[in-house]
Amino acid sequence: MSDPGLYWINSDVALTTKIFDALAIFFTFSERYESKPIPGKKKLDTVSTVSLVY
Repeated sequence: MSDPGLYWINSDVALTTKIFDALAIFFTFSERYESKPIPGKKKLDTVSTVSLVY
């Protein structure tokens, strides 16, 4: 039987900006929310990344 109070929400945002002709920078931000995490864990996880793209 499933728990109606258990749910997940995922959100991702990304941005790419050209720096030079063949080089760009890529930013991402992600959120992962779980309404009922296992004991000892937080409900919200976030991840931020920065990448160079050639």
